[in-house]
Amino acid sequence: AAFAFLPFAPRVKQEITSDQYSKQSTRRALHLAALELALWNFGAQGLLNVGLLFTDAARAAFFTQTSVVMTPLLSYFSGGDVRKSVWLGCFIALMGLIILSSSN
Repeated sequence: AAFAFLPFAPRVKQEITSDQYSKQSTRRALHLAALELALWNFGAQGLLNVGLLFTDAARAAFFTQTSVVMTPLLSYFSGGDVRKSVWLGCFIALMGLIILSSSN
């Protein structure tokens, strides 16, 4: 689901950092971007809940936790600055994800 936001990242960044907008316009652009992300997140959670009807919880948890690892990667590849502590947290989350997925 996070890949769907990649085309919008440069546009939102430009709207937020451009000097031609006043603080009011900047705040409005930020709120609109947040609203859009909230709607996408709501839809993704709804689809996850529907998916639980047709698959086991372990598989659904795997896909949900994969987004924890994918978010900093997408941020890094779109030009964002990701701190070392975030990478450490992603590594720990990935190891936990692998351990939970491999156990019976």
